[in-house]
Amino acid sequence: MRNAIITNRVIKFRYYNVAGEQSYRSVEPAKLMFKDKSWYMEGYCLNTESYRVFKISRMKEIAVTEISYEPRTVVASTDTKMNDLLHTIEVTLHISAQGAYRVYDEFAEKTIT
Repeated sequence: MRNAIITNRVIKFRYYNVAGEQSYRSVEPAKLMFKDKSWYMEGYCLNTESYRVFKISRMKEIAVTEISYEPRTVVASTDTKMNDLLHTIEVTLHISAQGAYRVYDEFAEKTIT
């Protein structure tokens, strides 16, 4: 997915929503996000013609296509759950050496001093 974002390639996958309903999606991936111990992918869904956030653990049969796209501008959503995932803040954590292993398990970028 990361390479698809960097190279602006559409991805296709089978997705299961929270109710367990299955759908097939074609998405222009925009970014990866980590929230509440889970990874999510935000992107423009070509099926619904809107920005969506997909929980990666619910994505199956992920395929990067040869279809390229121009990145779109994200439009703010009125859905508060969606907005929680779209807006991020930068934080600095100070973690003891004894807890450092958790940083490596949970976060992609980290600086331990």
